[in-house]
Amino acid sequence: MRPFEVTKRVGHIAYKLSLPLYLAKIQNMFHVSLLRQAKMDSSWFLPQVPLEIKENVTLEMKLVKVLDQSEKKLKSNKILMIKVLWRSP
Repeated sequence: MRPFEVTKRVGHIAYKLSLPLYLAKIQNMFHVSLLRQAKMDSSWFLPQVPLEIKENVTLEMKLVKVLDQSEKKLKSNKILMIKVLWRSP
């Protein structure tokens, strides 16, 4: 998404982040495996678009188009992989 300030380290494997108000309904504690160190070059970041998060912590998104489709083979199973472009209304 974008860089957020780490406000507190919780044990060895979790960090508490300072999230903006529009993300207030999302838990602000994350496992260390979900975080990456940010490289602070402003040209890499897209303008932040506020999201409308509903009470049940879901987003309403609309399908724009299918970008790619492929099939992945796992031992005895085949999984259809579809890359989709979504937009919030």
